[in-house]
Amino acid sequence: MAMLLVLAATGMGTWAASARAEGCPNEQLRGQEGAALALPDCRAYEQVSPVEKNFTDALGEADVVQSSPAGNGVTFFSHAPFPEVLSATSTPFYLSTRADGEWSTQGLVPPTDPRSPPAHGSAFVLSLTEDLSAAIIDTEPGLEAGMPPGRYSYLRDNATGTFQLLGPGIATFDDATDDDSRIIFESGEQLLPEAAPNVVNLYEWDGSKPPSEQLSLAGVLPDGKAPSGGSVAGPGGPALGGQGRATAGFYTQNTISADGSRIFFSDGGTGQIYMREPQAARTIPVSAGIEPAYWRAATVDGSMVFYTVGEDLYRFDVASKTREALTSGSAGVLGTLGIGTESGSYAYFVATEVLAGNENGNKESAESEQGNLYEWHDGATTFIAKLSTEGSDRYDWRDFYSANPGAVAHGGKSSRVTPSGTTLLFTSQAQLTAYANAEFNELYLYDATSGKLTCVSCNPSGAPATSAAYLTGNQLSLGGEPRNAFLTRNLSDDGDRVFFQTKEALVSQDANEQTDVYEWEREGAGGHLYLISTGQSGDQSYFGDASANGNNVFFFTRQSLVGQDRADNDDLYDARVEG
Repeated sequence: MAMLLVLAATGMGTWAASARAEGCPNEQLRGQEGAALALPDCRAYEQVSPVEKNFTDALGEADVVQSSPAGNGVTFFSHAPFPEVLSATSTPFYLSTRADGEWSTQGLVPPTDPRSPPAHGSAFVLSLTEDLSAAIIDTEPGLEAGMPPGRYSYLRDNATGTFQLLGPGIATFDDATDDDSRIIFESGEQLLPEAAPNVVNLYEWDGSKPPSEQLSLAGVLPDGKAPSGGSVAGPGGPALGGQGRATAGFYTQNTISADGSRIFFSDGGTGQIYMREPQAARTIPVSAGIEPAYWRAATVDGSMVFYTVGEDLYRFDVASKTREALTSGSAGVLGTLGIGTESGSYAYFVATEVLAGNENGNKESAESEQGNLYEWHDGATTFIAKLSTEGSDRYDWRDFYSANPGAVAHGGKSSRVTPSGTTLLFTSQAQLTAYANAEFNELYLYDATSGKLTCVSCNPSGAPATSAAYLTGNQLSLGGEPRNAFLTRNLSDDGDRVFFQTKEALVSQDANEQTDVYEWEREGAGGHLYLISTGQSGDQSYFGDASANGNNVFFFTRQSLVGQDRADNDDLYDARVEG
């Protein structure tokens, strides 16, 4: 039976005048920093970007700043190269890592010939694995002497700084196993004789094998042949819309299982979805029918696959090789906000039709400009809220990335789901609680265990909103080559912490009338708000990314927060628990 939804009156609870951080083991250091005393959870500021930056800024944007799950590494860029950091003549791209309590920075792109024009002396970071241990780099020309003119893709080992050639052309990363020993990527070049010519193919690189055996074709049909229309991770067929490859904009996480035993791909021509088992050299159809399917998500272990056909949502059970219709009868499914990747027992989606008995309204109220947000859990469908299909709400269920400055998270997906699936974070311009948001974008947290919907970015004073809240973004545009779309961690894995940015002053310390970074913590009945940036800088501060547990919050600010930072440039900081 579908559970009833309880709406929090304002969704906020109370604000604590002092941060909840008594008895911190690093209290002396926090006192020396001064501003850190206002941080919750014994956090302290650590400067991640180097002190010497050649009078340029450390910068980030939604598709560039990427934290490792453990929070011991993070990426960013600058417009001019930092001193003593090797970098190409194109946009410098950096990886900072923490060891023994210290942060160090390395450039990820190899130096190119400064005498060459950009078309013949460039290098770009196309993607990184989740733990940041490896990167795919595009260079022109190749790094070895005597290579024919053209672009080449390399796999960079970030621990050693060594490069391994993947092949000519652009190789865009899709996903990797937990240990990064096996990587799947897409390339428009025919890297193997068995690959389909003149189309994009999905390949697997296995670092555990000898060099001559490391590359194999992952997109293989049940008859052992490559699809003539090519193969991609994520949506294929008509869904590609002429982009040619899924990683040109689609989110492709979990397209390879954590142990590498299962790889999911779509036929680039028909849109049908398949599962490839490399060790068994076997391919199994996931979707089957005349209509193309649209890849949505999969669990981490690859046991469950979610996809849509037409207007309905399906779940495929790999063990039993059966599919289950989560909706039926042309439900008008517009997209998914996410799934619980641990077991696949939770899914959140938006549809135009009325599908749950607890919904306020009837079928006639489901107008074309509105979409109904639902929770599906083990066969039961629960209505959560009505969202707009015309405004920024639609970014909640968008399964592709569009670098569009000014949009929510620069055009990226604006919803997050915990691995368990019990907590959903999403954005909306609609008034979903009693709080008067004045049609400004706010962040909402839905707890499936209680059915409670909380506005985590609404002003706790109750005063109507004066500015929107966003997941991330600094309105810059890096440009350059396409790279894999990934989700920033605005929601901690346990669902107890949310990170966001807003220009609105939500606590009394925020007095600068600039964009600042906030943390919401689930405490008591309604939760508490804390500043991560100080609220005192004369310039904007903006969110970068966070570790999986939320102990590390990476953000950019021009304000000097530690003694060594004496320059008037933007820096990347870590508000680290017990830092």
